[in-house]
Amino acid sequence: MAQLSEVESNSRRLFRDFLRNSYISGLQPFLLETSVRYAKALWLAFLAVIVVSTHIVIVNLTLEYIDQPTEIHMAPNLVHVANSPFPAIAVCSSNLISKRQMQSYAAKM
Repeated sequence: MAQLSEVESNSRRLFRDFLRNSYISGLQPFLLETSVRYAKALWLAFLAVIVVSTHIVIVNLTLEYIDQPTEIHMAPNLVHVANSPFPAIAVCSSNLISKRQMQSYAAKM
């Protein structure tokens, strides 16, 4: 019986050390003393509900992804950039061209 209580005290000490040094959010309140009677049990139930609901959402998303697979096809014949059609987009400058200056430039050429 003495070994059982020693193992239990060691496991409690190890659990408290884990809670004290853990960076997992929501575990620190288990170390604090509280005046509310069932505060730790309610907090544990709340954390359990969050963990279970998160797992349910992840499983549902995974099953939905598996049911609706994505197909990706690549064309076997590659086209060089020079042979690809030019895009039908024109970028116009907002600078206006003077007709007189354009005519004088054309006359010089």
